[in-house]
Amino acid sequence: MYRELSQRRLIFVTGKGGVGKTTFVTSLGMYLASLGRKVLLAEVDNAKPTIGGYFDRPIGFMPVRVAVNIDAVNIDFLGALKAFLYEAVPMD
Repeated sequence: MYRELSQRRLIFVTGKGGVGKTTFVTSLGMYLASLGRKVLLAEVDNAKPTIGGYFDRPIGFMPVRVAVNIDAVNIDFLGALKAFLYEAVPMD
C-alpha cells in the first residue's frame, strides 16, 4: 500500500478519533522521506497536536523540521485567520 501511496502528491487521512491516523500518517511520512520525498505532515485544528510527540518536537502554526525531509504543522483556526487577515487586509 505504501508503494501505491508514494506515487501521490497529496494524501488526506481522515477518520474518527483513536483509530491510529497519527501513527499511520507518521509511518507513511517516514517511509516517503526515506525515498527522498519532501513531506509535510499537517494536523488541522487540533487543540492538542500529536504528531510532534512522534519526533519529540512541539508543533505549532508554522512548519518545523522534525526529521530529514519531514516538516510538521498544526493549522489551527485562529492562526489561519490571523495569517489570512495579515495578508488580505491592508494596514497602513
